[in-house]
Amino acid sequence: MREKTHKGFTLIELLVVMMIIIAVGSIIAGIIVVSLRGGNRSVNVNEVRQTGEYTLSQMTKMVAFAKSFDGIGKLVLGNIVYETDCTTQAGVEFTHLKLTSFDNTQTTFICDYNATTIASQSASRTVELINSTKFNLDVCTFKCTQNSIATAPVIEINFTLSKNSPSTFVENKISIPFGTTVGFRNLAN
Repeated sequence: MREKTHKGFTLIELLVVMMIIIAVGSIIAGIIVVSLRGGNRSVNVNEVRQTGEYTLSQMTKMVAFAKSFDGIGKLVLGNIVYETDCTTQAGVEFTHLKLTSFDNTQTTFICDYNATTIASQSASRTVELINSTKFNLDVCTFKCTQNSIATAPVIEINFTLSKNSPSTFVENKISIPFGTTVGFRNLAN
């Protein structure tokens, strides 16, 4: 007579296999999550960088090719006070920059912390250079230096841009500083 053999797995063997599958699955899930978060950070950094570089390039072009420098200003007792002599203004931070282009359009760049944007304002319209629904303007200043009254002023533009995100994840908290120094090339004063 033959003995009956039972084919199958014991409860212990099944539990060990399940633990191995759970462990491998957890490792794979962790790798996928880290990869997706890294990709999300790259996308956010690129968005902030492209917006900041575009804004900086537009401002730089308008300053470099302006017909005249009409002043650099800041809010003093509720009024914007403009200064056109930059020989004594080295290191002073301003929030407004006014210039005139060759089509005689006067433009004022405004660092507006209330609206968290940089705006370009002319007689016909105001244009936000930064989409304030997607990005925050954390810091924004203009500085003006000039060797003598006979030389053209040099404008320093600085701002810090961050992603406007309600998320608390680190990859969504991107903040990048931008800055340049630009001189007027065509002043016709």
